[in-house]
Amino acid sequence: GGNGDLPAGYKRVDYIQFTGKQIVDTGKKGNQNTKIQTCFTREVSTQEYLYGVASSDNTASITAYLGGSWRFGNKSSTKSTSAMSKNLGYAAYVDKSTIGVTGSVTSISGVNDFETVGTILIGSCRNSSGTVGAAQFDGKVFFWVQWDGDEQVLRMFPVVTDEGVYGFWDYVNKEFHCSITTTPLEGGNL
Repeated sequence: GGNGDLPAGYKRVDYIQFTGKQIVDTGKKGNQNTKIQTCFTREVSTQEYLYGVASSDNTASITAYLGGSWRFGNKSSTKSTSAMSKNLGYAAYVDKSTIGVTGSVTSISGVNDFETVGTILIGSCRNSSGTVGAAQFDGKVFFWVQWDGDEQVLRMFPVVTDEGVYGFWDYVNKEFHCSITTTPLEGGNL
């Protein structure tokens, strides 16, 4: 896409680069009606959170842990992911108790009536007290789209400002999301 639907001062790029030091706050809580679509690469082989928010009672977790389990709803109901290769693109989604990652789809049980303790983070997991966990994700993110039921609440794509600040432009809420850490995001074109 072009830049015609962006405000002045922003330009589309292909991806946002995380280096294990940045976190983007989506600003949206999750619940049993949450749907997420994203596309990403991973660039290290260590365990890391792509996104997440967790609860202390283990019934309101939305997490993607690239070292093993992806969770939606009850933390005891997980989908195990196979090892992800470096520098390959992956598509992932959560929708109606189903978690899919390129080449694998699994339905999980234990999705209860819940609202998460805090907003979903990209690049980290908000912990059970609602505070921000450590940044972990190392890789590229190409987009993030989120629904609450049938209502699209986020449609974020990579942009760079005229000042050289990289982040996501949310086309639904007309907002710019950059890193909430002191280390800025990177980005670019393929």
